[in-house]
Amino acid sequence: MNVQLTAIETMFEFCHNWFELRDLEATAAFLSENVSFMGTGLGEAAWGKRPGERRR
Repeated sequence: MNVQLTAIETMFEFCHNWFELRDLEATAAFLSENVSFMGTGLGEAAWGKRPGERRR
């Protein structure tokens, strides 16, 4: 079954997975492969899903 969320529902689910559950895999499912990450400091930028993953 393919369920389509509204824009508001999508943002709620994304933020819930990221900020509340801190579930990297569930959050990453919302992102495209060519996502860009921008940090707050000099040189804090990454492109693509792989660089955005936490290193354990």
